[in-house]
Amino acid sequence: MRDRHLTDAELFRLLDTGDTEPARTELARHVEGCDRCAEALRSLESDSRLISRFLEDADFEDGG
Repeated sequence: MRDRHLTDAELFRLLDTGDTEPARTELARHVEGCDRCAEALRSLESDSRLISRFLEDADFEDGG
């Protein structure tokens, strides 16, 4: 598909489950055949889950 690896922006597009553009399918195909991009995507997914859990568990106080 490509001679280059996906950018962070392209990897984030894959995490956006609401994005159904045909280009997203092309990006997903690239990840299926590229170990480096697949690992980068797994890392972003892991980080995203960790941040989501932190935000769910956080007890933010009103700063005012």
